[in-house]
Amino acid sequence: MNYPTYKLGDICELLNGFAFKSSNYVQSGLRVIRITNVKKGYVIDEEPQFYPLETQEELKKYILKKGDLLISLTGNVGRVGLLSEDLLPAALNQRVGCLRVKDKSLVSLQYLFHLLNTNSFEKDCINSSKGIAQKNMSTEWLKEYEITFPPLAIQHAIVTRIETLFAELDKAVQHLRTAQQQIKTYRQAVLNETMKTTNYVSVGEVIEELGQGWSPKCCNEPSLNDTEWGVIKTTAIQPCSFIEEENKKLPKNLEPRQKHELKVGDILITRAGPKVRVGVCCLIKKVRPRLINCDKAYRILLKKNIINAQYFEYVINSPTCVKKIDELKTGISDSGVNLTQNRFFDLQIPLPPLSEQQRIVEEIESRLSQASTSSAYIENALQQAEALRQSILKKAFSGELV
Repeated sequence: MNYPTYKLGDICELLNGFAFKSSNYVQSGLRVIRITNVKKGYVIDEEPQFYPLETQEELKKYILKKGDLLISLTGNVGRVGLLSEDLLPAALNQRVGCLRVKDKSLVSLQYLFHLLNTNSFEKDCINSSKGIAQKNMSTEWLKEYEITFPPLAIQHAIVTRIETLFAELDKAVQHLRTAQQQIKTYRQAVLNETMKTTNYVSVGEVIEELGQGWSPKCCNEPSLNDTEWGVIKTTAIQPCSFIEEENKKLPKNLEPRQKHELKVGDILITRAGPKVRVGVCCLIKKVRPRLINCDKAYRILLKKNIINAQYFEYVINSPTCVKKIDELKTGISDSGVNLTQNRFFDLQIPLPPLSEQQRIVEEIESRLSQASTSSAYIENALQQAEALRQSILKKAFSGELV
């Protein structure tokens, strides 16, 4: 049957966000929904930021409501999440769009939500966007985007069928997520094996050299090959993992400070930033040329005659040590803390003989290898679940389910 087609701008109010200043963030109050909070299908409470509640009246046009659909307009464009009541009161940050259904007797909110979470809509958003390093989507394009809507009764029937199938799928996904968490807990228990010794020394006693890098104003795009210099972002440093692709290209008019170029065997630990991202440590086991350490991370060279670098990495990432480091951080708010060199040097860590360190490393690597195999299997199953979710949506909006 031929159903009527409407432009998004005709059926929804489309709101743009406000440019909140991070310097004005407070501990609690009016939640600021940023682009990092908008995921495909949901809005998350990750690294929450708040504005003073007394500003709510002057920001009235940016205040969000339960049931608002939020869409990412920059970067990974086209992600649509449904705002839940437990995140309110909240306000819309810049580069996040809000779609608010005008007439619910014409359009089912849940129908529109599921339709906007199809891969085909996301692909249309990406194709409409401009920019090379970072995509930007126009709200004017969104207003003109056309969608066909069946009668409300049929919309409700389709939503019911989708959500029945999704409920069954979600049970399977929850089992997989539980298994993932169990593996994470197992990893932490394995890493804590490094703490089982009676001989402790301060971190300063095992470090040969420590320095921080350089953070010039870089291009808003990564260095994609080793012919171009790049400066790593702190997100390159993950627990026991280094991601060299997380970098920004050094402008050609700047001379690289080659003394900060990263090498295999370097240990990195983040020293400044959001609380959850400070104190993150990894050993560089593989790295391309022409990557420079940033100013917000320490680069550590160890005294090889007394400590094994792999052992040190495992110690610093053990739950016991992570908790100790958390207590060493200084700062007024969780959005910006520091790990000072003096405090880090005073941290007490276990130091058995080198031969025992090597035995511990081999035992940990054997156990973590088994965990990684299980984790990869679960990740593959989760990807298959997402593919099935998209298959359900595709059939639903092509008329195959109802």
